Amino acid sequence: MKLRILVLVVLTAILGCSKSSEDKVRSFLETAEKHLEKFELEQAQKAFDEASVESKTFSYDKLGKAQIFERQLFYYEALNEYLNLSVVFPDSARIQAGIYRNYRRLGHQERALEAATKYFELAPASEDAAIAKIQALFDARQYLKAKEELESAPGKALEDGISNALRSLAYCYLNDFDSSGIFMERALGEKKPDPKVYFVCATVLEITGKYDSAMSVVRKAAGSDSAPYYDLLEYFEHALICNYYGDARKVVRQMEDRGFGKEVTLALKVLTAKDQGNYTRAIIINSDYLLATPRNVSTNMFDMAVGGYRYNDPMTVMSLGQSSVQHAEALKYHEELKDFLKLKNEMFKGKTEDLLGALQGLKQINSPIANIKEVILMEAYLTYRTGDFENGLKKLRELRSQHFDSPEWLSELADIYAHPQIRMYDTAFKVYDEALILDYQYKDAFEHKVQALRYLGRYQDALSEFDKHPNFERNYHQFAILKSYCLAENSQFDKALGIVEIHGSYQKENVQLFLEMASILERKYRDSELSQLALLCSEWTNESVDLSVFAARLESDLKNYKPALELSEQALNSEPGLIEARVQKARALYGTGERSQALDLFEEIEKVDDGGGDLTYYFSQILAQEKIDHDHATNLARSALRAFYSDEKAFINLCNVYAAYGDYKFAHGDALKGLSEFPQSASLWYQLGVAAHQIGRPNASENLNKAIELGLGGEDLKKAKEILANP
Repeated sequence: MKLRILVLVVLTAILGCSKSSEDKVRSFLETAEKHLEKFELEQAQKAFDEASVESKTFSYDKLGKAQIFERQLFYYEALNEYLNLSVVFPDSARIQAGIYRNYRRLGHQERALEAATKYFELAPASEDAAIAKIQALFDARQYLKAKEELESAPGKALEDGISNALRSLAYCYLNDFDSSGIFMERALGEKKPDPKVYFVCATVLEITGKYDSAMSVVRKAAGSDSAPYYDLLEYFEHALICNYYGDARKVVRQMEDRGFGKEVTLALKVLTAKDQGNYTRAIIINSDYLLATPRNVSTNMFDMAVGGYRYNDPMTVMSLGQSSVQHAEALKYHEELKDFLKLKNEMFKGKTEDLLGALQGLKQINSPIANIKEVILMEAYLTYRTGDFENGLKKLRELRSQHFDSPEWLSELADIYAHPQIRMYDTAFKVYDEALILDYQYKDAFEHKVQALRYLGRYQDALSEFDKHPNFERNYHQFAILKSYCLAENSQFDKALGIVEIHGSYQKENVQLFLEMASILERKYRDSELSQLALLCSEWTNESVDLSVFAARLESDLKNYKPALELSEQALNSEPGLIEARVQKARALYGTGERSQALDLFEEIEKVDDGGGDLTYYFSQILAQEKIDHDHATNLARSALRAFYSDEKAFINLCNVYAAYGDYKFAHGDALKGLSEFPQSASLWYQLGVAAHQIGRPNASENLNKAIELGLGGEDLKKAKEILANP
């Protein structure tokens, strides 16, 4: 859930009111706005009610209800209010603005564009309306049209600062980076740019992978202690886009300090944990969120996205989906919203194991709101996946023929062919290439092809794509970093780390970048290069608490416990109580021989964060190393697997923990499960081989040889060779 929010300013003429009555209405609305900004929602609603009574011509009470729902992040409820108001007031600009904002937040960009267009038609002199229309065109990937609009009526409604910022964004989307830079310089060269100028410029910087610069700009817009509520939400969203989780936590703390409501702060904590990949923590915080908020459609759908465990829990998705639809029916929600809700439910379902139910459900939605690309592609995918292979392939071929001139359609069709359950990779690669022939700078087609090649272990072929399309590496830091991963996977380690040092300097707080490289080097058993990466991260730790924690983790992995302890304490000095930093401190203490102190600290952390991935992962290792508390250790290791959603390292850790206690049968079973998701993992083949050897399975040697073939190294390689020499 990504939150892109424009401020709605309630300042319009009141038809049919006397001058004194108009002044009173305006005063009530100003009072309501002040209460909203302080999150004093009951007082705000009271002021809206008074404005409605005084006006007699407009339902300010219902408008206020909609705005309060928006503040609480209850977007379905807000949208329902706006849609109902649009029936009575079809020509109200502010209502169309509300419909636009909430459809945008809920991901239906076509309907958002329709509402934004009507909003601008009704308020052509409004800067907010002009921004909404242009932004909606960007969201719908109609970049050339957006640029043209900036030259026509919408552009004329804009102040110079925001006009230049939006032009910079348009040129960036159109890959004209020189022109984009010129307009950004003009936008930021204003004496005191409006926050919305900073936010648009941040988006430009994010597109090209300049995350440090993007976040620096965002902090100028919303980094003060008194930043408005919606500016803080915008700040939070940019932090998640850039993986700058320290900034995300800072926003949440500020909102808590200013009393912005548990329904908001807990939701943002859930989103942060989910974005970091810590699903167990997200689910635990989500439980608190559900206790602190009224049960409604928005909370049900939020719960579905979190509790659905990345959509792989069909029972949770089905139950919450049915509950949401029933809730909307019982409260007589607007028909359009009910159709949209059914659509969202079936699309969720399509990502679970209930594929047939999703296909049948989508076919039953007879509404223009379902006539969008995402639904058409989902139906084709589900037709194939539910066993109707002939018709599924026929639909895909027809769509490929119908949209032969659209790189966007072709790239998403290729994604279906490349799905791990379909595996028509040769066709997928041809369709990706067709998209790139149409638009040689189409990022999705290039990135998804490279990632598919990586998944197949075809690292040299992935690198060849960078040779064919050098513009991606040249223009986008994130693609240069992607190339570094391919180089490392292809055992070209010096080149890989050279790229990380150069291009990582633009994203120094993006720990996910370094985590991916570390994972590759660990799989390759490259301790020397891991040491180089740890040193590089240590040099940049002043930039980020999270980077200090990550560097401490690397140092402990390399058994450099003293610097690990220093780095973890450095992080805790900056952000006291940070769970991940406390876990790394406990690891480092154990490594330096402070056994009792380390175990005590692990137990203290467990009392406040029993579902955290870092805690369960590392504490299970320590208990297994000590060979104490068997059940607790294995439960922790399995919790880590859930917390990180079946991560490769979590599978390896679970196998290691079982092996430490001699539970080789369980280790064998979990190694098999891990290999179903990570077939190129040398470590999992090794775990399978060792377990097979210990329980007398005949294929132990075959598994170990496979591990060696895939690049097994270190102590694991020595042990594998010993077993092979003495079967």
